[in-house]
Amino acid sequence: MMKTSLMILALFTALLFSCAKDGDIGPQGPKGDTGAAGQNGQDGTNGTNGTNGADGAPGTPGTSASVWTYIYTNQRVTAAGPGVLNPATGKYVFTGTKEYAPANYERVQNAGLVLVYFRMSGVGKWQLGSYQTEVSSEGTGNSGMVRIGYSQEQQSVSVLSQFNATSDSGAEMQMAQFDVKIILVESGSVTMPALRTRVPDLEIGAVESYLKSVQSK
Repeated sequence: MMKTSLMILALFTALLFSCAKDGDIGPQGPKGDTGAAGQNGQDGTNGTNGTNGADGAPGTPGTSASVWTYIYTNQRVTAAGPGVLNPATGKYVFTGTKEYAPANYERVQNAGLVLVYFRMSGVGKWQLGSYQTEVSSEGTGNSGMVRIGYSQEQQSVSVLSQFNATSDSGAEMQMAQFDVKIILVESGSVTMPALRTRVPDLEIGAVESYLKSVQSK
């Protein structure tokens, strides 16, 4: 009886293993949901600072100036002495000077800009640097050209008048009345070359307009 039971058990076991053969792979199941995002990683350390860039080119200096203007009206110059006959022209030459020392002149004349304009007294156009006019006297018959210019001295502007007369009398030189305008410019940037670049002919209206635009407030 015991022997029969063992045989049945062995037969059953063999039958069970023969039926446990692998079957075909079933279809793929649906895709699962996306998992939750992971935590952010820690911030990285800052990089080293870059080297400083090269210095930029210097900027163009600004233009500014201190400007003073002085006007002297109805001026005359007296002959300083007797006339000197010029054999080449037959004229008597009389000369005289008059000094003008406006405020601020000495501080400007060495390093600044001095502009001197002349015109016929009360009328006419301002002329830079020089002026001339014809004078005559019916009483004496004396006549001639009066030429007026200037030189820039250490302490003053020296105005020179020269009268080329037909006779030996210099009294008529005083008939040449004139006005003088002296413009003083103190500036490191407004030089004569710079001014001529802006106003090539140095016409007084254009000069004064430019100087007004750069004048220090």
